[in-house]
Amino acid sequence: MKKSFSKIMLFAVIAVVALLFSACKSSEGNTPTDSTMPKISRNFDELTTWFAEAVKRTHPYVTSAWNSDADIADFNLLLVNEEKNRIVKITPGGKKELPESEWSDQLRNELLTISSYGYTTINDVNHTLIVCSFAYFDEKAEMTKQTLGYVFTDEEIVYDWLALFYHESFHHFVQRREKDWISSEQESDRSQAYPIDYKPRIYRKLALIALKNAWLDESVKAAQYARAKYWMNKYEANYAQEAASIKDYDIDEASAEYFSRFIMHSAFPSFNALFDIDGINIATGVDVESYMQCVALQLLRRDGRLSEAVEACKTSTLTPINCLLKNTDLPANYDESQDAADIQRITEAMDKMYGNNPLLQPIAELIARHKAGQQHYLALRTKNGAYVDLMGEYALTELPGLRCQINVSTSLETYEIESLTVLSSGFYYLVPLAGESSISLSDVQSSDERSPVEGVTVKQKAQLTAAQENGVNIKKLPAEALIGNDAFGNKYYICKFTD
Repeated sequence: MKKSFSKIMLFAVIAVVALLFSACKSSEGNTPTDSTMPKISRNFDELTTWFAEAVKRTHPYVTSAWNSDADIADFNLLLVNEEKNRIVKITPGGKKELPESEWSDQLRNELLTISSYGYTTINDVNHTLIVCSFAYFDEKAEMTKQTLGYVFTDEEIVYDWLALFYHESFHHFVQRREKDWISSEQESDRSQAYPIDYKPRIYRKLALIALKNAWLDESVKAAQYARAKYWMNKYEANYAQEAASIKDYDIDEASAEYFSRFIMHSAFPSFNALFDIDGINIATGVDVESYMQCVALQLLRRDGRLSEAVEACKTSTLTPINCLLKNTDLPANYDESQDAADIQRITEAMDKMYGNNPLLQPIAELIARHKAGQQHYLALRTKNGAYVDLMGEYALTELPGLRCQINVSTSLETYEIESLTVLSSGFYYLVPLAGESSISLSDVQSSDERSPVEGVTVKQKAQLTAAQENGVNIKKLPAEALIGNDAFGNKYYICKFTD
């Protein structure tokens, strides 16, 4: 499934583009210039050769990046061409093409559920799969030109692919397989709250900016640690619920991003060791700030405290930033006016991001229609482990229990969604319909079954025989559907696809 980005949705990419492909132009640079590496090419065979050589350089740093739990023998990369009919396995020893006769059923299923440029993990054979879509090169270039003001080169994109491999491999091969890696008991949530509150974003960004300053100039470390301590303390005191709900993501994503960037920076020193905390990224949401905390782990390593940080992350004791600052005294009588320039810079960036951003208009319209009881929804269940491309998710304070998801694209065995703004509840996408004429039903009968969608009361069940909604393709029809309403009077057609 190919992604297409409308101009309206390009703004959505700004907030979360770094979640998967995080290269940004910065003073440190991000694309190594190494004449000894093979030339990067859009030819699949030449590109796999480049990856094989790159992995030979990066893999020796895997264990030293974290600890002995990160075993280089576990890290395997599968590169798939755009047509998805060739797979090349990359290991530290080189590359090998896997004949189709050796593809497992799990691997074939994953190929069905991965977007044209993305990744997934193949649990039964311990592989990470990345699709090399050459169409994506051009889409990324156009996207970044319109949103960030410059064009990503092919080299930047390919280095980002390799960094993405190590980031996701940390989650899959290190974090999820460590028996003593635990999560906090708090309910986790990485969604941005809507309407947008600038203050928590400003407080967290100021702390991160201070740590970036400490990384760039060790002579100011003590003052910048104290500055970061002040703003994190203020954030946690005023936004305790958000701080608790984002804690696991701070730990998980900062660890994976540090792991990836340490390895990449070690093998290719001009690759940015930090997740950019500047430019348009200074306006990103709470979830991207989790990735930015990799700066704290870089500093912990430089301070000789990596083993302490590893233990804090594995046991969910402290976030990386709180681990770094736990012995730093909170400054007394801190003068906030000294941060006025940074506060203004963050505020202006957020105004540009959220003030008059057309991205937010469909959210407001969806909320208004929903509260007026004027909406029909096709409710489709997501499937655990499926690849979902999501350009932004907002927790709606006006509609508790519902989230607005921006520019969703997903491909599953039973249905496909491309570039839509939807609501969601639990494991269900609630796709807005043009009206009842968008779908066809048969064998409608009364039902009092329990609704799987929170807040919806089921009154009927039927067979869904057709769905003409633009951007939604139901692959397996007819399908059983429950029909119900919520407290506002909105109507739902809930497809009960089996897993």
